[in-house]
Amino acid sequence: MLDKEKCVALVRGLGGIGKTAVMQKVCDKILNDGDGRNHVAWITCGDSLKEDLLVLSDAFGISKDIGREEAYKAVLGKMKEIEGRLYLFLDDLSRDSVKKDLKTLNALRPNVHVMITSRRQIKGI
Repeated sequence: MLDKEKCVALVRGLGGIGKTAVMQKVCDKILNDGDGRNHVAWITCGDSLKEDLLVLSDAFGISKDIGREEAYKAVLGKMKEIEGRLYLFLDDLSRDSVKKDLKTLNALRPNVHVMITSRRQIKGI
């Protein structure tokens, strides 16, 4: 699914059935089988996509001296500019409203592919 044109995929199911374990194996495969142009980011979801993606600020070398909104926009910009492909794993997504998040994630195509694990169905994925 991550090699297709769709950039967001969902693995859902009951807690404890192995969603995260399977995605960790996929993550390892991407890193081991790649040509060095594949990048992986693993984020355990919090209260908002902004909070989730700000975790990547350090990895992208974004200054800690700027505001959160500016840092968030900088992270999105770096994700769009990345050479190769970024596989973003969002683990345990449980937020109620993700429609805006999906729009933001879809705008990162084709460089960024997103795999989400969740215990619930998410409309639009």
